[in-house]
Amino acid sequence: MLPMREVKEHTRRRVVATMRHAVTADLDPLIEVLVSAFDQDPFFRWMFPGSDFVAGLEEWFHLVVPIAFTKGHTYLDTDGRAVAVWLPPDVELARPEDYQAAAAIVARHSTPDHAAEVFQAIGAAGGHRPDSPNWQLMYVGVAPSAQGRGEGQQALAGTLAICDAQGFPAYLHSTNPRNVSFYERLGFRVLAEVPTVEGGPVIRPMWREARSG
Repeated sequence: MLPMREVKEHTRRRVVATMRHAVTADLDPLIEVLVSAFDQDPFFRWMFPGSDFVAGLEEWFHLVVPIAFTKGHTYLDTDGRAVAVWLPPDVELARPEDYQAAAAIVARHSTPDHAAEVFQAIGAAGGHRPDSPNWQLMYVGVAPSAQGRGEGQQALAGTLAICDAQGFPAYLHSTNPRNVSFYERLGFRVLAEVPTVEGGPVIRPMWREARSG
């Protein structure tokens, strides 16, 4: 039996090893994972309120994930069940034309007025992001068949270890209240609760300081 310290270190190495950098051929499969993982997300259900919810979500991820893929670090579980999409410090996700394309997707699956509400809420949440350089978690998703097994924590462990080693904080938006406690266990704290519309879902910007030692 390994001493506890060695057990923890062995476990950490095993967790990190389960994730690999995604390559271009992985984009469609990892988008499928994200679509299935966010199927019951309150914010995305509000973003795409119609019967064509899945089509809207697929369009959204097919736009956003390839942009992030070229600028950040996208990881896929070796079994293809978990995805994490990160942006490193001082890297902005999108150009103005990308935001226009994203707004057009929302408008096609709802109305232009609703698209304006969506991006107003996203912008309001983004206003809580501190100015100091930080890693941003864009998306983490686990296929429903693999949820509840620690796959989400595994998906984030490697980059959080980099944050700790290099002294960088991490930032994210939680769009599902059920996930807040999960992120808190990883060291994140809620910065604010940003409403969308009255009675609608809430976006929670979250922040994690680098851990030392």
